[in-house]
Amino acid sequence: LKDDKHKEENIEKSIEEHISKSNKSKRENNYGITVKGLNNLMVRFAKCCNPVPGDDVLGYVTKGRGVSVHRKDCSNLKSLIESDGEKTIEVSWGTSQGVGYITEIEVKAEDRMGILTDIMAIITESKLTLNALNAKSTKGNLAYISIKVKIDSIEQLKELMKKIRKLKGIIDVYRMKN
Repeated sequence: LKDDKHKEENIEKSIEEHISKSNKSKRENNYGITVKGLNNLMVRFAKCCNPVPGDDVLGYVTKGRGVSVHRKDCSNLKSLIESDGEKTIEVSWGTSQGVGYITEIEVKAEDRMGILTDIMAIITESKLTLNALNAKSTKGNLAYISIKVKIDSIEQLKELMKKIRKLKGIIDVYRMKN
């Protein structure tokens, strides 16, 4: 009887420790995002703002799709907060193991011969994976080039944008925001 009581106390202690650990621990998933205070959550990156490591981010708890991670400056996130701000959750960047992040930038440039070739050369030299490219000419001899690339960090993105800005005829390079 004494042994049974001792075993029961050990089991209760073990359960309490487990609950305590799981409640206090930060749960990091393979996406490099830490969701504070919660375990086993599905995390996805919002396609409207494509957050990448280094961005200020906030999580929004969705119905059936886990936590959607947005950049804090995302207009969709601002709308969600206005309609139901109780569903936001603090998230932060952890360490990602070989996870690439798709991000989109837009280039405004003079519509000159070879501009796309020059931009593609920079992407290739930077050893980045091109996900999509869309270019259009407008009145006033301007070109708008949308580029989706896979990156590992915000620093990699900033470096790419800096290199593109140095090209002849570039007017502006900026991240796409919804």
